[in-house]
Amino acid sequence: MYKTSFLIWVIFISLTSLSQAQSIAETIYSHAAQVTIPSYQMKPFDCHLKMAYGQFNLENDDVLKEILNDNIKSVALLYSDYPKGMSFQRLNINRFQALIELYPQLTQDQSIKWYLVKQTDCTTKEDANLLVHGFIVKLKQRPEVVKNQILGNLIPERTQQLLDTLPKEDYKYVTYGRDLTSVAALERNFTRWKDIVTVSDWTSSMYPFTGQILRWHIDNWERSGIKNFVFFNDGDQKEDKDKVIGETGGLYAIRADSIDNVIKLMKHIEWIGGGGDIPENDIEALLFTQERFPDAKTLVLIADNTSAVRDMKLLEKVKKPVHIIIGRLKYNRLIYLNPQYLTIAKKTGGSLHTRKYDFNSPEELEKLEKWLIHKKETTLKKRQKTRNTAY
Repeated sequence: MYKTSFLIWVIFISLTSLSQAQSIAETIYSHAAQVTIPSYQMKPFDCHLKMAYGQFNLENDDVLKEILNDNIKSVALLYSDYPKGMSFQRLNINRFQALIELYPQLTQDQSIKWYLVKQTDCTTKEDANLLVHGFIVKLKQRPEVVKNQILGNLIPERTQQLLDTLPKEDYKYVTYGRDLTSVAALERNFTRWKDIVTVSDWTSSMYPFTGQILRWHIDNWERSGIKNFVFFNDGDQKEDKDKVIGETGGLYAIRADSIDNVIKLMKHIEWIGGGGDIPENDIEALLFTQERFPDAKTLVLIADNTSAVRDMKLLEKVKKPVHIIIGRLKYNRLIYLNPQYLTIAKKTGGSLHTRKYDFNSPEELEKLEKWLIHKKETTLKKRQKTRNTAY
């Protein structure tokens, strides 16, 4: 009898808690500031509690555990406006409820601002799947109190000491710059990447994307995970006619524990480099890295989306997963993605990352490939239809 009564009491308390969470979720939903945007671009220090399209289960429910309650500035629920014309009220209330049940302390801080963000850049389910779903939590201050220029022009003491020793003309090698693609991808993924070797296209148009990685490494010295740097420039100043697949050259490696030496090497490669034609020797650089650092667990390729990969036929020799950060992606839109980099990520069992998106699993990469094919076929049909109606 006692056990039965206790069970009934537990069920009653649980139902009461669920009812309270639902009521609070409905209140937050009705009072949240509503925002409509084409699509959301992830920021370097966003805390993203992921939810799948059309679902309300949190996929990474431990993200906020280490964050103090009074450190949260705002919480935004992001969802996609597909199918068009539908009401997503019940789904989004369920999403708020799932968050509140997991982190009830969020409702105790009256200073937290709540947002409901509708993303409209989706005309198909495939489009919607590629948008950011779930909660974006903005912080008043990063948990580990690492201060840098992105968060208010405050620089860690170690970084400041280094900058004080650098000639001003060398600042460009340790600057974040305007396009934060590399650092955004690192911030979202560095906890799953261990013993990292970054493999960077070190030609002039790609300097900012590697410079910000070096700066991030300096600012986050204790947690960085970057052990070595590899740079490639498609053959130094070798004539295009003399470039042989797999033997193009222009490959350099250095440990990541001496920033002065890394900068010296970057300057040397910049001075001796040239690169010549547009295609790059990405695969040769990966094979060089694989041989030079056989114990490395993570190869991160910093790739120029506008350059072709000249040596794709060597890809089968790459035996380690390659995680690719895409630089120079036009308008940061996936439709302009160079499919060669998607192939490299798929064939090596790696991943692909832009400023806004992460494709970490084979399923996500497969979904992206199908979406790209669908988009290009749709665009081609529209162009053909336009031509036909023009005559």
